[in-house]
Amino acid sequence: MPNDEIERLRSDLTTIRSVMRLDKPYDTGDIPALLLVGLGALVAIPLLVFTMWHQRLTLILTLMPGLMLYANRYLAVKRTKDERPALWRENRLGLIAGAIAVPLAFGWIWWSQNQFGTTREAPGAAVMFCIGVFLIIVGALSTMRRNYLLAGVCLAAFALAIPWMTPRQIAPIGAAVLAMVSLLTAASIWWSQKDPAGYAKDCESLT
Repeated sequence: MPNDEIERLRSDLTTIRSVMRLDKPYDTGDIPALLLVGLGALVAIPLLVFTMWHQRLTLILTLMPGLMLYANRYLAVKRTKDERPALWRENRLGLIAGAIAVPLAFGWIWWSQNQFGTTREAPGAAVMFCIGVFLIIVGALSTMRRNYLLAGVCLAAFALAIPWMTPRQIAPIGAAVLAMVSLLTAASIWWSQKDPAGYAKDCESLT
């Protein structure tokens, strides 16, 4: 079959997937990374509570395997961007958003500490709350991104609770929230992928 016919057929299949809502911005390939992040967060909780280890270093070490798997997942999705454009677009936009948001967040925290003499927790909670609200809006508006709604609610609630926590409580409670969101998101993706046709029909009925 000539190359132009193959490309035309691939384009037609991509269009059909999009119309049928089968080309979701996630699939079962996201589950292993989510599970590893969730398990890493669970491992971090007792280490943060019962040891005097450096909290940020402990979190980095326990979450690193999951983050590395996410990086590998990004490369795998990039290789299939022609067949799964929605999945590739979601991963690319997520990476761009993270690359922009993380430096801005650290810059805001540093500026607030130097300008107003606040603790690191106060501006950090404000940043997390804003991110949580953004995720809630995205999850509420898009039927294909209900997982964002779960993450946003948990993140906003955690941010609101930070002023009542001691500095030693923030990291383990944050790890617990991360574990809950990661594991529930993995379960939600697995469930939605059990019956793709039925899930697509549900999405059509909601739009």
